[in-house]
Amino acid sequence: MKTRDFRWTQKGKRVPEVERIFKAMWRYYDFYLEEAEDLPYWSTEMALVGNLAIAGAKMGYPSALEFYREGPRKKRLQRADLWLGLSSRRDLLIEAKRDWLSMNCAEETITGNVKWYLDEADKYLSKYLRALGSRKKSLMPFRCASIYFYQIYMPHNDFKKNYPNCIEELLKKCKKAIHQERVSFFAYYFLREKKIIEQFIDPEDSSCYPGIIIFGRILPS
Repeated sequence: MKTRDFRWTQKGKRVPEVERIFKAMWRYYDFYLEEAEDLPYWSTEMALVGNLAIAGAKMGYPSALEFYREGPRKKRLQRADLWLGLSSRRDLLIEAKRDWLSMNCAEETITGNVKWYLDEADKYLSKYLRALGSRKKSLMPFRCASIYFYQIYMPHNDFKKNYPNCIEELLKKCKKAIHQERVSFFAYYFLREKKIIEQFIDPEDSSCYPGIIIFGRILPS
């Protein structure tokens, strides 16, 4: 059994395809767990973004990792983490950041991380758009999105004692962070069955890795 969700947290600047992609990614996570017998969400930033690209492709959206836009520019072009073609007139450019935090970290830590990482991703996207300039509007993406992957770890002892309560407490902290920052969407994927999580526990590691939380910000192009 897994606990997963995707929700919009702001009324404006929604991109409906983003919700579809995340739901497809959850299905891919399920498949990955069964086939690879490994955790799909505990990896590098590029692997996490790659899972989004796979989910987009499964929905019929072409995708490109480490994307450079061709065409006239004011100066050297910046590179984006992911480009998704949603239709002939709609595309999405993504810049992602990742970090790992304890399941039991303070609310202030989560809020601070959400702000810092999303703001950093915003800066990269702004540089990308400035480098394109305004002479060729057709080169501008329809929308841009900043994403922060929050990879979760927790001590084995806490996991054995009160894991369900830990999830609920963490989600409460995250919801408060959403209200304080400009977060457009919020998603999460948790393993709930202890026997599933235990099969991925390294006996030499003092922690286990039950899931991932993702914060996103949709920006105008």
